[in-house]
Formats: sequence, C-alpha cells, structure tokens
Amino acid sequence: MSGGAADALRANLGLLLFICAGPALTLVNKAILDEGFHHPVIVSGFGMGATMVFSQLLVATGQLHVRSRPPGFFLTHCAPVGASAMATMAFGNAAYLYLNLSFIQILKAGTPVVLMVMLRLAGLVVVTPRLALSVLGMSVGVAIASLGELRFSAIGILVMLLSEVAEGVRCVLK
Repeated sequence: MSGGAADALRANLGLLLFICAGPALTLVNKAILDEGFHHPVIVSGFGMGATMVFSQLLVATGQLHVRSRPPGFFLTHCAPVGASAMATMAFGNAAYLYLNLSFIQILKAGTPVVLMVMLRLAGLVVVTPRLALSVLGMSVGVAIASLGELRFSAIGILVMLLSEVAEGVRCVLK
C-alpha cells in the first residue's frame, strides 16, 4: 500500500473510531449512572483521566509531538479550556440523573443556538439573517420534539443548559 493510501486508510479508521466512540460512551455513562453510581463528576473525571493517559502514551511513543510553550501558557490557555470541557461533561452526565437519554440527545441539538449566542457576545461571529433563521429552525425543532417528553425535569433541563453553556465557553476560548 502506498504512503498516501496508507495515510488515508489510517485517517478513515481514526474517523470511524471517533464516530463510534461518542455514542458508545454516551450509552456506557448512562448505564453507569442508572445502576446507582450517582456521581457524574467522577464518571467525567474517569473519561478525562483516560484521555490524559492515552495522550501521554502517544507522546511517549513518538506518535504525537508537543511544542514547547512559554511559562504560564498552560494556566492562561489550556486550563480554562480544560475546565470548560470538564464542566460540559460533568453537567452533561448529571443530566442523565434527571432526564431520558433520548430527551438529552434532543436537547443537545440546541447547542448550536447557545454557541451562536456566545460567539456573538464574544464578538467572534456576525449573525446574518440566514444564520439566525437556521438557528431559529433548530430551536423550533428542539421545542417541538420536547413537547412529548414524559420524564420532564426542570432541574434536568437546567443542568443540560449549564452543559451547553460550558460547551459554548469552551468553543469561544478555543
């Protein structure tokens, strides 16, 4: 296999793994929290810890190269993004304690709405009529899909909204 074909195969396998990992982790996290382990921050921490171990292995084996950064770079650039990512996962996992998995997935469709508002507030995007109409369409779709929810919880909705706001903060900081 030529170098280009091997690289393409490797990239496609990586994408396939990424596409499968998200839904699989969602189902595993839901199962863990449903079985009586009501500590979503710890479940999120295990995920972040596994990511750290895996990235360190990639660096140690030479598969990933890290550029040196000036002193204080981690605290000013990496820590806020990492804290936002952790809040996104912790609040997202906490929502499983109050809401159905399918309803949470419906609510996640509202994340682009929150993200657009946050990007606009940060001055990073100009909201065009086309963009506003697209996001409005998503909002209406989420609202309509939410109407039939049997296991509605105001706390669950609030926790999920906090997760989406944390994700918006993470994207703005990136």
